[in-house]
Amino acid sequence: MAICVSLRSASTIPIDFTGLTPKWTQDKSLGEIEKRKVLHGRHQIRLAEICRVSGDPSDGRMEFDGDFSLAHGIGAAMTLGSIHVSSNAGCNVGLGMQGGKIHVKGAVGDFLGSEMRGGTIRVDGSAGNSVGGAQNGSRRGMTGGTILIQGNVGDHVGHLMRRGLIAVRGNAGKFLGYNMLAGTIVVLGTCNSYAGAGMKRGTLILLGKSQPVLLPTFRLAGKTASPVLPLTGRHLKSVGFIENTARFAEPCELLHGDFLALGKGELFLSN
Repeated sequence: MAICVSLRSASTIPIDFTGLTPKWTQDKSLGEIEKRKVLHGRHQIRLAEICRVSGDPSDGRMEFDGDFSLAHGIGAAMTLGSIHVSSNAGCNVGLGMQGGKIHVKGAVGDFLGSEMRGGTIRVDGSAGNSVGGAQNGSRRGMTGGTILIQGNVGDHVGHLMRRGLIAVRGNAGKFLGYNMLAGTIVVLGTCNSYAGAGMKRGTLILLGKSQPVLLPTFRLAGKTASPVLPLTGRHLKSVGFIENTARFAEPCELLHGDFLALGKGELFLSN
């Protein structure tokens, strides 16, 4: 039986759950967990003041039951186990996570998987800006792991990304892969302007029906049936993100850039 955390009542004040992870709870009693201090607005309070806690802490699974739209830092720095959110979650979900699994059934805020190093995050709804990106002032985005989003995403997805995989089934905002150094980003919907701006290396696979506005610092290399495409498609199917790989089997236009940076990035566009 998992440990379940549910809000006593709807909160209009942000709550920071950073550090409340399966590893931290697994050797604690329910009483100890209830006494943990969380940041509620500008004040530290006991978890029990705003949440009900039940279940078995040793299970390695945490469930956040209810709408946690104003709850930030869920799964931040987690290393093992699993977290399931039944509805929405706030910002910094999976911030700096190293392992384990997070599944959010609703939508999430900004900085999903920011600076993560390992593990898997699944979001059934949409996500905000800077998915898998760097925190403000940082020079390093995600360096490993997988982020799978069924809905839309905002701007600056994969900002300063160094490794890992981000896959988006919906649409993406501006500056996808901004200043990325390595890694792979897949968008199956439409993509807004300036994808790949400043990218040094890495791979962008954009399979939407309409092509985005690209910077003139990308050079067309021609059509290709690169093995990267079917390999990526098979992987996404194996993890249950897509049902078939047909869109990954068709030749795509390949562009290299951004030549204002190192210029070794790959950008695949569907025809």
